[in-house]
Amino acid sequence: MVLLLWTTSPFAATLLLIRTADEQSPSIQALERVAQSYGIHILDRTATPGGSLLIPSGQNIRGIVVTAKTYGSERWFAYERKIRGSEQLRRLPLLVFDIARESTSTHVSDRWPSVNILTDRRSPQCVYHVDRDAEISKELGGLEFSCSGETSEPIHYFNDLTKHRVEIIVEIAQDSRRYPIFFKASLAGRDMYFLARVPTTLARDTEIAQLIWTNFAGYAPVAMFIRRVSGEYGWHANGYYANFTVDDPWLREPYGNLSYHSILSKMDKYGFHTTIAFVPWNFDRNDPSVVRLFKENPTRLSLSVHGNNHDHEEFSEERTIDIDAKNVRQGLARMEQLKKSTGLDYDRVMVFPQRIASEQVIGLLRRYGFACTANLQNRRHESTSAPPEHIWGDFVALEQGVPSVKRELANAPKEYLAILLFLQRPLLLHAHQDYFARHDFGTVAAAINQLHPGIRWVGLGSLCDRLYLTNLEDNGTYRVLLFGGKTTLENSGGERRVFVVEKVDPLNIGFRDVRVDGKEIPITKTPTGIQFKVAIEAHSSAIIVTKFSDQQDEVAPEDTSKTDLRIRVLRYASDFRDLVVTGTDLGRRFNDAYYSGMRGRYSQIDALLLFVPLVLIGSLVIAIVVIVRLRKQRRMHERD
Repeated sequence: MVLLLWTTSPFAATLLLIRTADEQSPSIQALERVAQSYGIHILDRTATPGGSLLIPSGQNIRGIVVTAKTYGSERWFAYERKIRGSEQLRRLPLLVFDIARESTSTHVSDRWPSVNILTDRRSPQCVYHVDRDAEISKELGGLEFSCSGETSEPIHYFNDLTKHRVEIIVEIAQDSRRYPIFFKASLAGRDMYFLARVPTTLARDTEIAQLIWTNFAGYAPVAMFIRRVSGEYGWHANGYYANFTVDDPWLREPYGNLSYHSILSKMDKYGFHTTIAFVPWNFDRNDPSVVRLFKENPTRLSLSVHGNNHDHEEFSEERTIDIDAKNVRQGLARMEQLKKSTGLDYDRVMVFPQRIASEQVIGLLRRYGFACTANLQNRRHESTSAPPEHIWGDFVALEQGVPSVKRELANAPKEYLAILLFLQRPLLLHAHQDYFARHDFGTVAAAINQLHPGIRWVGLGSLCDRLYLTNLEDNGTYRVLLFGGKTTLENSGGERRVFVVEKVDPLNIGFRDVRVDGKEIPITKTPTGIQFKVAIEAHSSAIIVTKFSDQQDEVAPEDTSKTDLRIRVLRYASDFRDLVVTGTDLGRRFNDAYYSGMRGRYSQIDALLLFVPLVLIGSLVIAIVVIVRLRKQRRMHERD
């Protein structure tokens, strides 16, 4: 067996996979899926007795992955000698994976600790525990992830690791016992990782974050290894960002269960930022004291756009595109009136009421210069496009050229948020005013800050200005996937860097121009969009603005008056819900039941049963107020 090299065009980064000719398994396919998400090429080499291990020259190989079947065979000794003789390969981290009990039946079973099978039925309390101190675990360290929902395939684990000098990274915790499945050892100056055979589910239409969440052992360990070895050569974000958004409130103190003064004290303590998704219909009713809070605390409080009228049919399929366009224009006109009357600026980021609008409406956002849109679901159920194959997966969708980013509920599990941070995704959390009757977001922010110290809490606009991924190419340039129309591209390194920026044009609309720090630069058309170069000095940044050919610099003026009686009634009803109904536990139960329907704890019938006494109480209060006022007027007339 010889080690051959030939010259070929270099890849940005490569993993060398060595396996036997007849070997294919879910574990290998999971490895390929994770590598693709990081933009890492897999150089697949088949190990055969007496064959050659062909390694192209010029490859930027970052790590070696070997199946247990190959590593436990006679032929591996010959391969290992050649690898150790290669200056390029001998000190690269190596992962041996898919180690099963039958793997130890070979003559080299002493190459790792003995392996057993966890045959007992996994209990609901079964969890994967990730070591807090393992450098490779990053944001996942110290957490536990459920394994009870996985397939019933047996889990293999390592015995007697206490006899070896190893670092246990992941182990199964069940019935007061722990069973190691992933560990690190240092052998002959090389970091070596060993992963037992674990249940692995293949779901090609599921993006990487969901795969790790639902099948932790099948995907998380290989993701840890690939992130570890790829470094800057894999797709990564240039910084960690988070935002907390509260939908619906207008500027009054308090707004239902939300107190601006109270949440400001929490923000000062825990360092988070709150964006109010502001309904433009409310543009002309503002509490001056709340306006002053926003002016005095721009790093803590910001505004974005939440629909226009926020009526139940806004941006629905029943509306024509002309009506939708008018709603977008009117919403912007009202936000401009708010800006003029209060001096408060706002981020041109759309948070759609109820759910994500159609692609045609998102196209309107592109035309009217919105930075992005942020929603719980960032693509329609009928969308046929597959999630992008990078670490941000379906966090950002680009069907209409405008980034549509995905939000999470403020009470999302800490473990799921840790997965998103491990994949370096921005965290966009949101809630409504009733959230504050039961929860303290300060504890959530503190947990996030602990998961990744140094995370930057910003407004939605600032977050949308940083929607890009980058990786280091072999030639020393940095490749950038640009998602937003306006982007602050940062060079955090200690020397000047050249960035090759790629911007997708999904509808082939074309671009009017591209400007860097206000100066127009030349661009090159590509089959999927455009490409251009930007040079940035050390520890500096550049502002990149890309405009589509149909983007309007100015939006046509629109009437901002509120003449529609139906919408006025709906808005006042929403005020009554937020300011009165959800002020009591009974009211919050009704509110939960109404919006969750049959899927929640209460059915629609339960909601009606709760609603009847609320209506009666509300009617009684209104009647008392009317009677009191009439009596006062009568006394005044009698005095006159």
